Amino acid sequence: AVISAMVLFQSCQKDPDPVIKAGEAGFFIVNEGGYPNPNTSISFYDRKTGAVTNDLFVAKNGRPLGLQAQSMTVFESKGYIVVQGDSKIEIINPDDFSSLATISEGVPSPRYFLGISATKAYVSDWGADGVTGTVKAIDLTTNKVTKTIATGKGANRMLKVGNLVYVANSGGYDTDNTVKVIDSSTDAVIASITTGDNPNSL
Repeated sequence: AVISAMVLFQSCQKDPDPVIKAGEAGFFIVNEGGYPNPNTSISFYDRKTGAVTNDLFVAKNGRPLGLQAQSMTVFESKGYIVVQGDSKIEIINPDDFSSLATISEGVPSPRYFLGISATKAYVSDWGADGVTGTVKAIDLTTNKVTKTIATGKGANRMLKVGNLVYVANSGGYDTDNTVKVIDSSTDAVIASITTGDNPNSL
């Protein structure tokens, strides 16, 4: 599970919907759920009190988050929850967990979100077969996939250094032993690094 640092804001007025802001006082926790049940959820852990608030998404939006959430990233004041089993990315307001939009086209098996600029992001994807690895370029103004970049089997976690994005090809349901390097200014793969079997993250 991916854990993003967050802080809980205590309002002076009684409010049934807690407001959560980015910081160091707590953490969002992605709960993958029990496959094949669509019971994935997001929790918040308050470091000061030790309290855990569960089911933040469903409590705010009145609908389940879905099947097998893989990761969550807060970028440019929005939260991006990657729900692999339902082939979608839920976009939320991280302050109150209200739904803003859903990306459900062009991401058959999404894994991780990486912000590139205020208007562009990358999402690693395993493909419908769980093997064909790609990185999807997403226009954050329209929430549409604009390009598919072939990488390797089971494209997984990514790391951005300057304009370069390093993509660990974890093999998906197969095997791979490469890290691909993408120039994010052109969305082109410019290098391949050979590693041990199934690199997961950087």
